[in-house]
This record gives sequence, C-alpha cells and structure tokens, in this order.
Amino acid sequence: MSGSAGTLVLLVGCVVQLAPYPAQARPAFGWGRLESSVELGYAQERQDTSQQNSADSKFDSDRFRERLHLRDKRLYVLDPRLVTINLGAGVEFFQENNNFSGQNGSQDGRLFDYAVDSTFFSQKPYSLFLYANRTEDRVSRNFGTRTDVKTTVVGGRADLREDSFLKDRGIPYFSSSLGANQLNIKEDSIGSGQDFRRNEDHNIVQYDAHKGYQTADLNFHYQFDDIRDNIRPDNGFSTHTANLNYSLDFGPTLNRRWTSIMNYIRRSGLNGNNSFTANENLRIDHNAERFSNYQYSFNRFDTSIGTTTTNTASFLVSQRLYKSLTSSLHAQGTRVDLPEGETKSYGAGPALNYRRRIPANGRLSLRANGTYRINDNDLDSSNIDVQNEPHQVAPTFPVLDPGFLLNHRLVDVSTIVVVDRRGGGQLATTPGVDYEIISEGDRTRIRPLPTSVVLQAGDPLEVDYTYGVASSIRFSTTLMNLGGGIDFGWVSFSASHNISRQNRLSGVDNDFLQDRTIDTADLRLRGDWQQLKAGADAGYQREDSTNQKYTRWRFGQSGSYANIFGLTLTVDANESFTSFSDPDSRNTDSYAANVALNGVSAGWLTRLFAGILILEDTDIDDQTTRRAGITTRRNFGKLTITGDLLWNDFDRGPTNTTDRRIDLRAVRRF
Repeated sequence: MSGSAGTLVLLVGCVVQLAPYPAQARPAFGWGRLESSVELGYAQERQDTSQQNSADSKFDSDRFRERLHLRDKRLYVLDPRLVTINLGAGVEFFQENNNFSGQNGSQDGRLFDYAVDSTFFSQKPYSLFLYANRTEDRVSRNFGTRTDVKTTVVGGRADLREDSFLKDRGIPYFSSSLGANQLNIKEDSIGSGQDFRRNEDHNIVQYDAHKGYQTADLNFHYQFDDIRDNIRPDNGFSTHTANLNYSLDFGPTLNRRWTSIMNYIRRSGLNGNNSFTANENLRIDHNAERFSNYQYSFNRFDTSIGTTTTNTASFLVSQRLYKSLTSSLHAQGTRVDLPEGETKSYGAGPALNYRRRIPANGRLSLRANGTYRINDNDLDSSNIDVQNEPHQVAPTFPVLDPGFLLNHRLVDVSTIVVVDRRGGGQLATTPGVDYEIISEGDRTRIRPLPTSVVLQAGDPLEVDYTYGVASSIRFSTTLMNLGGGIDFGWVSFSASHNISRQNRLSGVDNDFLQDRTIDTADLRLRGDWQQLKAGADAGYQREDSTNQKYTRWRFGQSGSYANIFGLTLTVDANESFTSFSDPDSRNTDSYAANVALNGVSAGWLTRLFAGILILEDTDIDDQTTRRAGITTRRNFGKLTITGDLLWNDFDRGPTNTTDRRIDLRAVRRF
C-alpha cells in the first residue's frame, strides 16, 4: 500500500472510531459561528516640548481609522471531534496628518492582522494544535511616544495526556507537550527626540512534561530560543533553558517533604553566559510543636570574565515552647568562588517569637533574633564584577516608578550597564535618556525615566556593574533584631531596632567594614463605615552607619466613598521626606496624590482620574509628573461607544513635555 493510501485508511479509521452514528447524520463540513464587527475611530495627539536654551518643539497628529474584523469559531471537517478550526482576520485603514514644528506631513496606510488555529483530536489523550497569527498596531504611549508594532507567529503544539495509549500498554507514561514556532517582532518607537527600532526573528522550541504520583509531583520544562537581530546582527544570540522541579511527601505519616528545583540557562552570542542552579530542601515535621528544615543550594555562573560558584547550606529547627511562644535556631554556611578569589561565611543564631490575643480584640506580637557570622575574603582585587543582575520596571511606569536599588553597596556608577530583556530580546538602554543613576549613601538606585522610548511597564531588566569589597580580610558580623507590634484592627503600631556590628579579626580593612543601626516605627489607622472607608499611616526610619546617615518620614492617606450617582470616589496620597547627613548633606522628598471616580452612571461605564507625582532632590534635577483624564464606555445593544481623553505633563529640570490625547471609537458587532 502506498504512503498516501495508508494515510487515507488511517484517517477514515479515526473518523469511524469517533462517530457513534452514521456519517450522513452530520454534514461533512460545518461553518461554525460567524462573528463580525466594524469600527470607526478618531485619535488626536498634541505634544509640546520646551527646554532652556533650546528651541521649543511641537508635534500635532490627527488620525482617522476604519476597521473591519471577521471571525468564524469552531469550523469542522467531517467531525468536530476530528478537527476544529477558528479563523479570524481584520483590516484597518488609517489617514493621518502630522505637523512637527511647522513641517506638515500626511500618511495613509493599512494595518492587517489574522489568526488561524486548528485542533485535531481534541477529545483524545493525544491532540495537535496548529496556529498562525499576525498582529499589527500603532500604539500611543504617554508623553508623545508612538510605537508601531508588528508581530507574526507560526507554530504548533502536540499534547499527550497521562491517560494515553502508553498507559494501556504498560509503558511508563506522563503528560507532555511539544511545541515549536517562528516569531518575528518589529517595533518602531518615536518620541521625545528619540528613535528606537527593533526587528527580531525568534525560532522557538518548547517541551513540557508533568508526572503526578500519589505523594509526589515531577515537572520538566525546556525551551530553545534562537534570536536573530536584523538591525544589529552582532546582537543576535540563542538561549537554552531547562527547569526540573520535583517534590515528594514521605515518612510513616507523610511528615517529611523533599523539594528539588534545578534550573539551567545557556546563552550564546553577545554577553554569552551559562548558569546552573540547584536547590534541595527537606522539611521534617517531628510533631505538632517542632519542625526542622535542611537546605542546600548550588549555583554556577560562567561568563566571559570567569566563573562564579556559590555553595550554601543552612539548617533551621523551630520549637513551640508555649502556646504563644516559639523559638528557633538557625545556622548557615556559604562559600563563593569568584574569578578574583574566594569568600567564605558561616554563622548561627537564635530567634524568639511571641504572639497572643489581648483585650479589646487586639493582638500583640514580639520578636527577638540574633546572628553571629564570620566572613573570610581571600581575593586578588577589591573590585567585583556583577553580570545579569535581574530587576524589573515597575508595573505603574511611566506615571509612578521610584526605581530600584542594586543588590550590592559601594557600586562604581561608571560601570553600570542596563539591558532590557522584553520579549526575550536584548535591548540596549542609555543613562540619562532611559534611566538615571542616583546615589543614596553607599547604595545606588536606578530610576527609569518616563520619557524613555525603550522601557515599558513591567519590562525585565539585567544590570551589569562593579562594586567594592575588602579583598583580604577576616571579620565578624553581629546582627540583632528586636521588634514588636500591637493591632486592634482600627489602629496598629509596630517598631523595630536593628543592629549590625562588623569587627576585623585579621587582614586589612580599607574602610569597607561598617557598623549600622536602623530604627523603624509605623502607625496605621483604618476605618470602615459602610459606604465610607478611610485610612492613614505614618512611618519613621533612621539609619546610622559608618558610610551613611539619614532619617526618613513617610505619610500616607487613603479613602473611598461609594454611591455618588452610582460612582465610587477613591483618593490616596503619599509623602516621603528623607534627609541625608553623611557622607554629604542631601534631601530627597516625594509627593504623590491620586483621585479617581469609577463606576456606572446612566448606563455609562466611566472613570475620571487625576494625579501628581513630585520628586525633589538636592543632587539631581527635580521631576514632576501630572496626569488627568476620563475614560468612558456605553453599550447600545450591539453598538459600543468608547472615549478617552488623556493629559500628561512631565517636568525634569529645565525640560517640560506636555502630551494631550483624544481617542474616540465606535464598534458595531454583527
């Protein structure tokens, strides 16, 4: 029998197996359910930028668009249990007029997208899913940034469930999924005098497996991503990622739990590196009052500058002495092998926690813990290189993003390099354009700038830098923490006192060792009167250390009131005042306030909002971000009307950027 004839016989056999009734009872082809929509829209943007000693710039844009979208769900051939197909396509025509500082221009264009997917044998333990998608869009972001995005992906996935034919034949079985796709991402962003382009091809293979046992679970994930940068060819790279997670409950009463987590990443090309991490954890519940925990972690990180290997072992035993009192003892040892040498640390300490209810429906908590640790540094250099330290742009960016602190102290700011890993790529960023560097004593903060055309909310970041340590020294660190709090529901108060003392035992200090005392206190008030809810809090923090001294006051207020013509009013505000006295006198203050009115009134789903963020610093340019807007939506049967009116204003030093946008849409579904 020829190959094509054999395939036909197999297909007919599958259909016969699927159909419990005569084939003529069902049409050989079904159209599924057809959906369609027509959209008309108008968008207007007005952006003004002024800067001291530079000419002002203006950008105006008016854009009309017309969009048609068609979708047919659950088409089938022969039998819907054999194959189902979803089809979708959309086309958008736009007419745009632009004016940039007196220079007029117009552009007419077309955006096209489609989505096709098909599922074979969806009700069987083995199924196949094939898809092809294309999306094309023009996105207006805050502060006048315009981004054109085009994404095309073609791929498929084969799934195998645990109840497949392997089980019936006595073959060890597990659920698994194997997928592959080709992805192209094109992104062009223009705004604030910046131009950012991205054109990447991704070839991706992914495999996932899961096996569930009676008292254990096993998960495995592997992904290969080969990335070609069509604009900067030297920037291409490939990544292999593998994760293995296993957990097991065992023992006479299943009172022991072992968890194993292993991760492997290999990245080739520019800034290539390899990393392997293994974490083994064992918890034993000896009885209702006592448990112990044993953990070992291993990490190996290979880069162009050398290999860093970290071994850490820790132990914890916890005992409930009385109903309200729990004690514990912990110990930990770490060895780090660096290209510059090695460091060792080992220490142990006790902890006590006291919790109990008190009159007036209150709760009292007290804690005390301490650690004594010895560190040994045997390094050839006092400068340590860090690569690919992970961080993230705040989800609230660009309206509110205080930035993040780097993990290590005494950073050489001239060595900082920040890379955006959005979509698995490798997007370069520029200090002073995409982010700013702020020194806070011996700590370093990275703050993304709202006018960046590269950074977007939630983007994963990797940071490279160099920091300083004492190269050849043996020293001890004594840590002590005392704290507690009282909570009555409507009012709560907590405070803590933290002490860290470092003493040289041998070697040379070179002013790297430091003593630190941190005191904190927080007071919170809460009230709930049905429609009205309100809260206020105040916090105080003082740090007195060898390299840094500061005090910080923080205040917060919030409230909401429901049922104002069907709308809910929410208000929140935060103020922070930080005063540094060492190594230099410096003040850093921030003020933030937001008000919003949300809900449904007269059939309209409406949100009105306004907010302001002020950052004042004696060492860097002050920043002020203001925003206001209204978003509304109303359904008239199958017709939906949506309108957005947004205003953003950003001051940074002598530069001001104002962005105003109007977006109106009408969608009719059929």
